[in-house]
Amino acid sequence: MLFRSPYSLRHTAATTWLTKGGNPAEIAHRLGNSVEVLMSTYVNFIEGDDDRLNAIIQSAIEEKN
Repeated sequence: MLFRSPYSLRHTAATTWLTKGGNPAEIAHRLGNSVEVLMSTYVNFIEGDDDRLNAIIQSAIEEKN
């Protein structure tokens, strides 16, 4: 069995929550960080989510029309 430090488990949780679309403010709160620290540390895990964001934007535009 591989040893996992508490930091490794924390990192895994943060990246999982972000990649699954979790609210960054809530994730930061649960980790005891500011949103700024969370985003600067984990932003690479949410980059490349353009298709999902574009769908959200398109849906919001269609609702307005």
